[in-house]
Amino acid sequence: MTSPEGAFFSATDADSLSPEDRMEEGAFFTWSSNEIDRLLGSDMADIVKRFYATASTPLFEGRHILNTPEPFFKQADTLGLEPEQLKAWCCQTHPT
Repeated sequence: MTSPEGAFFSATDADSLSPEDRMEEGAFFTWSSNEIDRLLGSDMADIVKRFYATASTPLFEGRHILNTPEPFFKQADTLGLEPEQLKAWCCQTHPT
C-alpha cells in the first residue's frame, strides 16, 4: 500500500463501539456535545467546543467531528488567550 511517490497509505475502520456499547460507523472519531460536557465540565467544555468548531450543526449522523478550521493564532485571539496560553492548554493532559 504505497503511493507512486513511495509514501505509505493507511486507514482505520470507522465502525467502532459507541458510548451506548453498540457498533456504529464513526463512533470512535466523533463526539456529541453532551459527551464533551460530561467529560470535561462546563468551563473546559466551552473552550474545547469553540476550539474544535462544534458550535455548528453536527457534521456526521448527529455527532461532531473535531476540527480546527482557523489558524492557531486566530483561534487564540477568538478565545481571548495569548498564543502561549492556548499552546499550554492544548499540550496539557487531562485525566479520564
